[in-house]
Amino acid sequence: MPKILLVQPDAVVSRNLTSVLRAFDIECVTATTHKQAMRALESDYLIDGVLLTMGRESCCSRELLQAIRDNVRYQYIPIILTCSSCPADIVVEALRRGVTDVISMPYTDEQIAHRILAALAKGKRRILVVDDEPVIREYLTDMLSIERFTPIAVASGAEAMEILKQNEIHAVISDIMMPGMSGMDLLVHIKSTYENLPVILITGYSGRFAPQAALASGADGYFQKPFKNVDLIRTLRGVLNTYAASRKSSAEPTRT
Repeated sequence: MPKILLVQPDAVVSRNLTSVLRAFDIECVTATTHKQAMRALESDYLIDGVLLTMGRESCCSRELLQAIRDNVRYQYIPIILTCSSCPADIVVEALRRGVTDVISMPYTDEQIAHRILAALAKGKRRILVVDDEPVIREYLTDMLSIERFTPIAVASGAEAMEILKQNEIHAVISDIMMPGMSGMDLLVHIKSTYENLPVILITGYSGRFAPQAALASGADGYFQKPFKNVDLIRTLRGVLNTYAASRKSSAEPTRT
């Protein structure tokens, strides 16, 4: 069940909207202030998106929106905005500030639920974790969840290939030494099959694999176990941003 943070100072509106969304299997965590909202995001890493209201006088909403987007941990979390008879300048400002969708009131229960679910589908980046060691898979899954990514963990290169066929994946973190298909083999397959899909390799075998060989084969990062979480996350965010910018640039029409 997806979970959203509902930021709404009016208790009656909050209660009614929570009831509506629950009927569509959307769980709500509620907050009435900027501080409560940020505290909820920091303490509950299973929150999938944020629903808030903005108007010309909604300074708190503007500040909260800015605070969320200024925090790299919440860089990709969907933010859905509701407003009453939204003027064009409010909509433009919201989208410029990083809002995922703007919903003008009035709306039906079905409409807001559908728009929220559609926004969540575009949300957190899905990271494929490939490692034959259950402890490492669990460790990486927990770390990525805390950092607001959506991890999908598998134990082999063959399983990874099936996941890639069936899902939109934004990056891959793979061990090198695995039974059957190695991480290097998986890397070569991904780079020859999928455009703009970053791959970060990790290994616990010191001296067995040179970083230069992995990078020469197309790896976007290479880490020796044990690694620092902050270094891996920094590299992951960096390659995601680089690839996103590349996709955006290639999608823009060429000016003559």
